[in-house]
Amino acid sequence: MTKPSDITSLLVSPNPRVRLEAVQSFERSAPDADALPALGAALGDNDRRVCEAAIEALISYPGVASLKILMLSLADERDWLRDAVDNALSRIDSRWETTPAAQAFIDEFCLNLAFLDSPLHQKAADAVRRPHDQLAAKKLRDGIIEFGAESLALILERRDDASELTPILRLLTSGDPPHRKLAFETLNLLNPFWTESEAAQALLADLAADLKSPDALMRTATMEVFAAIAGPESAPTLIDSLVDEGHIRVAAEVALDRIDPEWTQRPEIGPLTRTCIQRLQAPEPTVRFSALETLKRIGSESLAPQIAKALIDENPRIRREASACLEKLAPDWKRNKLAKQAVPIAISALSHANEDVRRDAQRLLGEIGGRPAVTALIDQLAATPEAGLMKALGSIRDSRAIAPLVSALLHGSSFLHRHAVAALESIDPAWPDSEAVREMKPAFLRELREAETPDTRAAAARALGEVGGEDALDPLRAAAAGDQSPDVRRDAGRASERLRQRLREAKSKTSA
Repeated sequence: MTKPSDITSLLVSPNPRVRLEAVQSFERSAPDADALPALGAALGDNDRRVCEAAIEALISYPGVASLKILMLSLADERDWLRDAVDNALSRIDSRWETTPAAQAFIDEFCLNLAFLDSPLHQKAADAVRRPHDQLAAKKLRDGIIEFGAESLALILERRDDASELTPILRLLTSGDPPHRKLAFETLNLLNPFWTESEAAQALLADLAADLKSPDALMRTATMEVFAAIAGPESAPTLIDSLVDEGHIRVAAEVALDRIDPEWTQRPEIGPLTRTCIQRLQAPEPTVRFSALETLKRIGSESLAPQIAKALIDENPRIRREASACLEKLAPDWKRNKLAKQAVPIAISALSHANEDVRRDAQRLLGEIGGRPAVTALIDQLAATPEAGLMKALGSIRDSRAIAPLVSALLHGSSFLHRHAVAALESIDPAWPDSEAVREMKPAFLRELREAETPDTRAAAARALGEVGGEDALDPLRAAAAGDQSPDVRRDAGRASERLRQRLREAKSKTSA
């Protein structure tokens, strides 16, 4: 009689026929417990016929040991093998999912998390020891988790026994966030009402402690579970989590909306509000942003002055969120008393080193308007002409800005010239006939002829094209023909054409 050890040696043959005959000899021989490890190894063979022969041999063996080997193959990455094993188990017992062997399989899965004895897991372990093959190791681990969860779901679903969820519930407090996620997804697959069980409710205290973990991944995995289980008594814990960031804060808010639609009126909101205001000063942008998101939901108009300080934050996302938060708390805040509190904050940013901060502050002052805003914009325009300052003054449409904008025509580039003219048109379409223009015309003519820098002569030429009269035509022609700077000659020529067009239009209106 051939010994199992002799047959086992044939299973490593490179010839698939030899391996198949070796497995078939196990099937023909009397059951022998020593053969089970070899048959388990044969289930990992690359040849489908060898695997199928191993399955047939295993189902002929009495006891639970062979059933355990077959069940472990439910974690294999090959669909056809999992189907074949499922069919074989059904032939042994049409309700094999209810057997003690199936219970042992469940316990082993839950305790070892990933079929630690399976050939697939061994491949993953071997790959981990090869640093150059980390990607392969990850794929193998993912396969174990994916197919393992499917197999476990298959068994528990067929058993139709909610008490069997308990082993998986224990995984929800695992120290490994991916294991918590796996258990959570498996429970949702098996029984959508698992969160209502007493065993699930008993986990809330442990989960609440983990929401304070310094590990963001642990807090995220924990909140996913906690938010699903939480009831009204968990509202204080969820409110505390609103100071966290990203998915954690969103999940806590969704859970609160579910368990208590009036949660924003709870007494715990007071301390949360104060914490969020403090976190607006945090060095991390994500913390400040999260605090604003929470305040947008729970805040009141009384918090607007503190929130308004974030309107000049270095981070553009935070500036936008601060504006959105104020709009939520008081939709007309730019037109009520809150605007007076925001104006000094925006004025302080007009000379900020960050151009984006300055631009947003200028835009805000243009939207709010008022005497303090106009005065600050004019003062800053005199110090450092910028397009945003001109646009803001144009938005406010205060006549006091006409003289400063006309003066800016003499010192600005062609880019600033366009913005200054647009702002003046917005304030008063008849601005070329204003007193400020009449006072500046002599300066424009003088600078066109005598200014030392080409930029100033070019600016004077552009200004005369907008506001000059007949007396400016000859100086512009002369500059277009004889100025040493090609830029001045170009701008003077264009200004001359612009001025002649304006004069023709004015004459036609007079004659009409």
